[in-house]
Amino acid sequence: MDVSSIKKKIEKLDPKILGLNKIKINSFKKLGMGYSNLNYLADISGKLFNCRINLDQGSSSNLKNEFNNLKLIEKLGISAKPYYLSKNFMLIEYIKGKNFPRNSTKYLSKDVKNFARTVSILHNSNIKKEVANERWINHFKSRINYYLKSMDNLNKETLKKMLKIIEAKVELIKKHPYCLIHFDLSRENIVNTGKEIKLIDLEDLCYSDAGVDLGQLINCFFFKEKDIKVFMQEYKTSDKDLFRRVKIYGEILAFHDFVWSLDAIASIKNGKMSEEKLRYHPLKDRIYVARKKFNQLKKMKVISNNLKFDF
Repeated sequence: MDVSSIKKKIEKLDPKILGLNKIKINSFKKLGMGYSNLNYLADISGKLFNCRINLDQGSSSNLKNEFNNLKLIEKLGISAKPYYLSKNFMLIEYIKGKNFPRNSTKYLSKDVKNFARTVSILHNSNIKKEVANERWINHFKSRINYYLKSMDNLNKETLKKMLKIIEAKVELIKKHPYCLIHFDLSRENIVNTGKEIKLIDLEDLCYSDAGVDLGQLINCFFFKEKDIKVFMQEYKTSDKDLFRRVKIYGEILAFHDFVWSLDAIASIKNGKMSEEKLRYHPLKDRIYVARKKFNQLKKMKVISNNLKFDF
């Protein structure tokens, strides 16, 4: 669906759906692109919305999942308010703020505290969904097995060794309490408004281990010991085993992201990534992320420094 047809559809909506008396599109500006959606900042009668357009026209499940999840946690006040969903796009509240810089390792104490408060609200919400522990673990195992069929001997042997290590770690975190989690707390999915932290991209919201979300502190944010201490003091938990699981999840998620990068690289090389996505996710960026994750796994001492991988 092109932008002009989406704008026409918006103009035909009942204004009450958007909390307005009338609908007039004053501006419609491109914000950026996610892996499966394109975002536009829409000024509609002076009210700002994020118009998220589905890039996978063959399936609208991600868009529908995210909209329904936003409705589910709307009362918590930690994410965007959802307004309207169609097959190809949705309109949600525009959250004005910034993502944490890509390579930042320095954080203000107040931002770390705000981050902890937001995540704590989600984890302690008592909202339940389907259990997702085995789903995501089995998913990345299947992706690895897919690569093993086509990789050269060097990469194949390296990946086999890595998989064996990760499978052993998965066995260490099978027993745990359950709660509602974001499941993808990357830098891109957290907006700092200056006063609070808001969560975006909630299509994977599920019922699992809090350690999955907190493992991202190690995997993605590179929190230092002082940051982790500030975070956990504000987060507050009676789960005495959480710290142990968080470390293991950080290692598993780093491996998960490495495999995800291989997936993107394979899609580009096989000509399966759209031109629109390629403009935002060029091959060199995907290779950079894969190398970074591979080296991160070495620094974490998950894998040996002697392991090699040909990118």
